[in-house]
Amino acid sequence: KFIDLEKRELNSSEIDEAIKKVLDHKRFILGPEVYELEECLANYVGVKHCISVSSGTNALLIAMMSLG
Repeated sequence: KFIDLEKRELNSSEIDEAIKKVLDHKRFILGPEVYELEECLANYVGVKHCISVSSGTNALLIAMMSLG
């Protein structure tokens, strides 16, 4: 298995609440949760900024474009 969800303790009420929050404000792209994720990731890796993208393919494309 790629991720064994049976071994993880998931709080379904927290997940349901987070999903409902996004569905209520209907900002699926660039909503407040995206900015929160980017801030948490930047703090986690110790950098000033983090930019999330829609897929791993886009992330690789950006990296290759930056290298020319």
